[in-house]
Amino acid sequence: MGKVRNLRLIVAGAALLSSATAATARPPETLVLIPSSGANLAFVPPADAQSNPADEAIEAFRRAISQAALLQREQIQATCRTAQPQGGTREQRFAWAANCQYARR
Repeated sequence: MGKVRNLRLIVAGAALLSSATAATARPPETLVLIPSSGANLAFVPPADAQSNPADEAIEAFRRAISQAALLQREQIQATCRTAQPQGGTREQRFAWAANCQYARR
């Protein structure tokens, strides 16, 4: 008798929870996809937005990180063009392969 009562309480509780969830769910929003052709996707603030020093600092930091990453890629490419995989220690050959093996293709 106790097991049947517990089962009834579990079923009743699950029914209440599922009906409450269905009642509070919002309708799905439409998904808008815009095809891009490799364009530089950057945040464009609304026209009425005020200049915020924090946003400007974040944008300057993003630019600095992007420039540093580009410089690092260019340095690796230059090293790969000048360095040869032959010779050197095993660790040096492994480092060359890790950095340059796929860049040469």
